[in-house]
Amino acid sequence: MPTITGTAAADSLLGSEGNDLILGLDGNDTLYGFYGVDRLVGGAGADRLTDVLDGLDDPGVDTLNGGDGNDTIYSYSGQDIILGGAGDDYLTMRGYGQVFGGAGTDRIYFAGGYVSAGEGSDYVSLSPNASGRVATMVNLGGGYDRLTYDDLGEKAITFDMRPGATATRDTVAVSSAEYLVYDGNSQHVTIFDGARDTEVSLTPYEAFVPGSGESPLATLRMGGGDDEVLLYGFRVDAQLGSGDDEIEIENPRGGVIDGGEGEDELDYFVDGSLITPSGAGQVGRPMILDARPGAVAGGQYKLALKGIEHVEIDAWLDAPNQTFGWIHYFGGNDATNLVLRGGNLKAVLGSAADLVGVSGTKSTLDLFLGGGADTLSGTSSSLLNGTIRGQAGDDVINLYNFYGTINGGLGNDTITVVSELPSQFAVRVNGGLGDDTITGSHNGQLVFDGGAGRDSLSGGDGNDALFGRQGADVLLGGAGNDTLQGGVGADQLLGGTGKDRARYADAAAAVVVDLVTPANNRGDAAGDVLTSIENISGSNHNDGLF
Repeated sequence: MPTITGTAAADSLLGSEGNDLILGLDGNDTLYGFYGVDRLVGGAGADRLTDVLDGLDDPGVDTLNGGDGNDTIYSYSGQDIILGGAGDDYLTMRGYGQVFGGAGTDRIYFAGGYVSAGEGSDYVSLSPNASGRVATMVNLGGGYDRLTYDDLGEKAITFDMRPGATATRDTVAVSSAEYLVYDGNSQHVTIFDGARDTEVSLTPYEAFVPGSGESPLATLRMGGGDDEVLLYGFRVDAQLGSGDDEIEIENPRGGVIDGGEGEDELDYFVDGSLITPSGAGQVGRPMILDARPGAVAGGQYKLALKGIEHVEIDAWLDAPNQTFGWIHYFGGNDATNLVLRGGNLKAVLGSAADLVGVSGTKSTLDLFLGGGADTLSGTSSSLLNGTIRGQAGDDVINLYNFYGTINGGLGNDTITVVSELPSQFAVRVNGGLGDDTITGSHNGQLVFDGGAGRDSLSGGDGNDALFGRQGADVLLGGAGNDTLQGGVGADQLLGGTGKDRARYADAAAAVVVDLVTPANNRGDAAGDVLTSIENISGSNHNDGLF
């Protein structure tokens, strides 16, 4: 084998048509192997090694060894061997050969075969060429490593990251991967994960057409690590394993997610412009998340959940004049965060205690709280309207910039509404049965109805209407010209600043209201204490107002 030897300087060496040994030695060398079975050794320095001149075919099995330094190595065809050596190398294998990255932070691009990335945080890109797939093994070694897979073919592909995985034409055996990224056209992508903490991102090339039934399937069998999974536009069959996992699904196409053991979180993101028809006033089909016991998948618009402890629903509508179809969420006993950026959400939570956070921008929310002691907190909402329905349980509801109706339901509820919206955005709160505490801060009108029970109602700066109903209630109007109606029971009516009115219009019999001597009060006014009340409205009976 002829030997071509460089110097300590930066050399440019070209092999012959035979089998050559080319030694660059020191310096930043450029080595070309040309034809034959060649061996190229860059030596020290930032070297550039190529197995054959660009555009020429070389069927030989060449060995390209960069040595120390940040080397750039190209193999254009054949089953070559690339050795990056120490340094941060850029390695490209267009044929189906072997690549060894060595120490350093390497970038490796190859079509198939075998890769050992070595030590360091490496980036490995696998993209089969036009001749098709071959059995491929990828060992990413130490460091935080990323493997990306890019393929136009529609044939099913499997990534097996379990110990001892076997490679085939359609199964990539992967070890020591921290981050796996898939971009392709495969109609079925399967992931088998080991016990490591793994990040997985799956994105199809072609956009899904609603109603076409052509969405690809992602099958995930994660292991015992704390995994993070991102899916875009897939049907999903996922078992997340025993770790504390997080799965984010963008524009999902139905399926099943089983969180398994551990504290698991689902981030459910829907872009309304992708799943609803275009045009003014068009309404898409509702997307359904079902976390109730025994839930099963049901078509491309329904996602069944099991063992998911935290759910975040993020609906984003960015198409003008378009109405986004409802998301129906049937919750389990979950901590749920609802983020609405336009669009409509209908959520029905489980029967036990739920913790819910909600925010939105020009969105509509129809929320049924569960039967337990629920906590609902709304923050950073610029314009969120709708209906909140509490059930049994002592609920805690705190909403910011919400307008619409809140029903506390059964239980001793605590409801707080703070709004900086213009005065035309009104808020109504119905406490329901129980000893409720309802507080508001709003320049516009607040309508608070305590319902049966010993309620405490506090208005804001607008002209509020407070109704105590049955029970010994405390009503505080605050600023503004407020209307206070205590109802049946010994109530305290405190008007606050402004010209406030005590109202007895719903009394079943005549009332006597004496502002000077409250002991004279009779009927629904019996036991009432009126403070800072400037006006009184009686009932339809023969009242005495003093």
